[in-house]
Amino acid sequence: MPKMTQKKLQSNAPQYNSLAKYVPILLVVFALALRLWGITWALPDKTRFYSYHVDESVVVGHALDVNPLAGRLDPNFYNYGSLTLLLDGLVIHAGRAAGLIDANAADVRPGGLALPTATELLAARLLSALLGAGTVGFVYGTGHLLYGRTAGILAGTAYAVAPLAVQHAHFATVDAGAVFWIAGSLYFAARFASFLSPPAPTSPAPPELGARGLKKLARFLFLAGVFAGLAAAAKYNGGLVMLAGIAAWWLTKPRKPVPLALLLAGTALGFLVGCPGIVLNPSAVIRDVSFEAQHVSSGHGAVFTDTLPGFIYHIVFNLRWGLTMPLLIVCLISIGVAAVRRRPGDAILAAFALPYYLLIGLAAVKFSRYTLPLFPPLFLLVGAAWEGWRNTRTQTAFRALAVCGGISALGFSVALNQTMVRIDPRDEAAAYIRSLPTVRSVGFAAGPWYFSPTLNPYLAHPFPPVVAQLAAQNEPLRLIPSVRYNPDGQPERDENGFLRATEWTILPQALDPDAITFGELHYNDWLRIRHADAATYLKATNKSHPNHKNFTNPVTLFGLPVVPVYAVPGEQWFGLPRQAMPHDMLYTNSSVSVWTR
Repeated sequence: MPKMTQKKLQSNAPQYNSLAKYVPILLVVFALALRLWGITWALPDKTRFYSYHVDESVVVGHALDVNPLAGRLDPNFYNYGSLTLLLDGLVIHAGRAAGLIDANAADVRPGGLALPTATELLAARLLSALLGAGTVGFVYGTGHLLYGRTAGILAGTAYAVAPLAVQHAHFATVDAGAVFWIAGSLYFAARFASFLSPPAPTSPAPPELGARGLKKLARFLFLAGVFAGLAAAAKYNGGLVMLAGIAAWWLTKPRKPVPLALLLAGTALGFLVGCPGIVLNPSAVIRDVSFEAQHVSSGHGAVFTDTLPGFIYHIVFNLRWGLTMPLLIVCLISIGVAAVRRRPGDAILAAFALPYYLLIGLAAVKFSRYTLPLFPPLFLLVGAAWEGWRNTRTQTAFRALAVCGGISALGFSVALNQTMVRIDPRDEAAAYIRSLPTVRSVGFAAGPWYFSPTLNPYLAHPFPPVVAQLAAQNEPLRLIPSVRYNPDGQPERDENGFLRATEWTILPQALDPDAITFGELHYNDWLRIRHADAATYLKATNKSHPNHKNFTNPVTLFGLPVVPVYAVPGEQWFGLPRQAMPHDMLYTNSSVSVWTR
């Protein structure tokens, strides 16, 4: 009987190995399905010409100005690097040539920025989704090389279901693509390093490599450099992943200069290919990089005012929601395990993750999406910690917690996707206002902008001064933007002729509107810091406009609240709905409140 059992196991081994090779493909397909669900969210239509995620309009609008097929490589916009714009432009112009993508009949440019059509924006979103799903393949491969197949499966699965990664792969922005290139660089650094140490304690030791063998392997460091350069061309701080390649080189014995030189050359080549503006238009690169550096060091309005330092904020708030609490705890435990075990692979991951975390931790702007490049290293450490525990009970407890973390992350991702297939509160609020026969004018606590009801197709334009100009011309429903007014009731203008924007400023009596609207993406942080002007404005507005109606799109799963919608305690806030999620996770379901007489 034992012999038969052994024979049966041996006969099943080839079948298991043949099925195992499909695991990374299945993980990528699963990740892609999560990222395609709800991807048509808030596409432009006749009532709304722009996405509710203003960065999408900026990225794709500038992408329309480049066409690699025609040799147009300079978008004259380098806040993020130009790789994503070049790829979007390539896909869009190729789609136009094939008759698959519609273009505007005329070159429409409100505020000087090209206006993407729904199919152009969708094409760019699909590219983000594909790159987001492709990242899973790189994460799996890196885990397999550094720690073994099981670690690769776990790491890839974690990235496939991570809520922040799933949500932001729906957007035509630079973030999902940047993580793809970062993950690719880590993978090729791992290919180089995998010949230096076994991926698991039970694996046989690798053979000693001579100078010829190291030179042959150096091509992997060259590719790691190319991907690092492309990562920098997608999002400048992504170039720090080159440090992982340097760490892999440092671990080599003997340590030769050729692989390092190839790594550096590959990085330079990748950046030049992805951001040719460094040669074509260096003054624009310097201008826009300087602007972004000033922005991240000075803050983002009220959004991050009176918040914890970035080193803490990213963990207790951004990663708490971007991963879910159970998965965050698993990641933190895995970091501790890595600190104790100190495997060569851990050093390679830390060479990138620690400097990157230091960089975003020092910044005054603390968007949750800034943590996305940390996801591959974190999940790889989770996979590495799955095995090798001395205490069986401790190992079982860790695995149980890891499974719970994966389930919670998947559930939250599904709940976030569901918000994208329901009617947006901004559209609901606009329909409600239009249905009120007594409302002929509408005012705003700020804006109007992308957080406001869609009462004009241009309200989600990415440049607020342009929105204010267009809103003031709206007919037949009069829109009264939140701007400064002279004593005679005329709006003030700046030196460029734009209306001077303001917030929480009570309008002159002659301009008192029939309805006033509030958008959660605006008021959320003002209420959090209990701003005195906001409280005064709400108190006065409540007297003149006592009828309140809220429009929400709560994050729910099976009808149960995942992120509760609540009102700030205290009469001064008058029940404005809030959700305790990071600012850039609210783009798809920002609440709206409409107050009328």
